[in-house]
Amino acid sequence: MFKKIGVLAIGLSLAYVSHAQITIDSTSDDREPQIIVDKKDPNYRKQKKPTNIFFGGGLALGGGSGGSSVGVNPVVGFSPNQYWDLGLGVNFNYNSISGDYSFSGSSEKWTNYGLGPFARFNPIDWLFVQAQFEQNWGRYKNGDYKANINASSLIGSIGYRSSGEGRSGYFMSIGMDFLKNKYSPYRDVEIDNQGNVIKNSPMPIIRGGVFFYLR
Repeated sequence: MFKKIGVLAIGLSLAYVSHAQITIDSTSDDREPQIIVDKKDPNYRKQKKPTNIFFGGGLALGGGSGGSSVGVNPVVGFSPNQYWDLGLGVNFNYNSISGDYSFSGSSEKWTNYGLGPFARFNPIDWLFVQAQFEQNWGRYKNGDYKANINASSLIGSIGYRSSGEGRSGYFMSIGMDFLKNKYSPYRDVEIDNQGNVIKNSPMPIIRGGVFFYLR
């Protein structure tokens, strides 16, 4: 009935940090220089509570035997400390397969959109592991057959990121969907004309991109 297509996703993340105005007092010869914070500076309160919110987005492009895939993936999140990132991701994907490569002989098209929370743990500067739950909804069409679909996914991934002194860098990750929902956009599924699942295996989810910390 249909066969899924692999996807390569490219992401972009942005984070903002604010700082209050400070002055270093080194006029005294018999004591260490002192840092004086101007509490009248409107950024003083921001320094006490720095902005740890980040946002970004991704573009997904893919292809397979007689098919293609395109999608977008904006995210927003919060970094409570240097080890954890918590956030919410949204995705939209469009997939198509020509009739020459479809089990039914008809062209297949499906769109899906979804959202879900994620948690990322950074045990060391260059390594991270991430878990993300996604709930996807969509519309599937095969010839004259149409159906509304929904699928849950639990994505686990491991990745590398350059340190860049914490200001900018890039990342790469690989993961998979550990659930076996046949309508998941991250599973390679084959269904025969009687509706029986004859194949359901995970596809590698490869992502890469850059990140920036702006002051």
